[in-house]
Amino acid sequence: MGAGGDDLHGALPPDAHPGGVSVKLAEERQRFESAPAPATPTPASGARADSGAGPGAGLCGDRFTRHGTSTLLGASTILIVASAAALTLAVRAEFVAAWYAAGACVICWLVVLSFFRNPRRTIPAGDALVLSAADGVVTDVTPVERETFIDGPAVRIGVFLSVFNVHVNRAPVAGIVRHLCHRPGAFASATSKRARESNECQEIGIETPAGTRVLVRQIAGLIARRIVCPLREGDAIAKGFDFGMIRFGSRTEVSVPARDGARFRCAVSPGDKVKGGSTVLGEWEGRAPPEPGARGKGTGDACGR
Repeated sequence: MGAGGDDLHGALPPDAHPGGVSVKLAEERQRFESAPAPATPTPASGARADSGAGPGAGLCGDRFTRHGTSTLLGASTILIVASAAALTLAVRAEFVAAWYAAGACVICWLVVLSFFRNPRRTIPAGDALVLSAADGVVTDVTPVERETFIDGPAVRIGVFLSVFNVHVNRAPVAGIVRHLCHRPGAFASATSKRARESNECQEIGIETPAGTRVLVRQIAGLIARRIVCPLREGDAIAKGFDFGMIRFGSRTEVSVPARDGARFRCAVSPGDKVKGGSTVLGEWEGRAPPEPGARGKGTGDACGR
């Protein structure tokens, strides 16, 4: 560098010296890289364990599920335009039937909004608690000898969702997604006993921090023909996380095994109304010695391991 450059170099204050700046930048970079990565937040009691209002969140501050955003926007656009056209025809042409058409469009729009609603839920605290994965009515509580993914005995709790229920599905426990399996099938009524065997379904296997495996099964119904589950194996999810949905009436099952020899005590019965992410299905009791021969024999289904 020439003399002018040397004069400028000498005119800089000590703390603005180019070498000093480089040293400071290097120190800041080293401090940043050595800092521990932020821990994945886990919801405490009263916290909302879903996507929040960040990128990928649903409409209106996540009041409507992100799993139906495109459908909700498309249906809303069509129904609002149709309603406006009907109102215009009713006012300008004095066409009485157009008033009824406009009213029908508004009602349909409200039904669509209701279906994709995503109410805030208070997530109960407690590592031993297992929550409902869906809103609806408990249809059955069945001990099974061998369950998929769990690879052993479990208690299976089935919940039927009508078209009037919230259709967002939530994680019953916190953990890592270890198993995903989609099985094509029929679309029989979700209330029938053969629905779980023949209908299209999606399985989600979650391994808790304690190593216990819990299975969630989304089952399509007579009207519900769209299962939404964007999870990937290896995803870490919090208890109560809204991981997907089944559109227009369906069935959701949660299968829970014993944990470290402590049996799972179910807290619900057939006919009970439950809410996803807030109703406690049951809990693991205190540690108990495992029963000899507790792991039953049997065969898995189409998604068995």
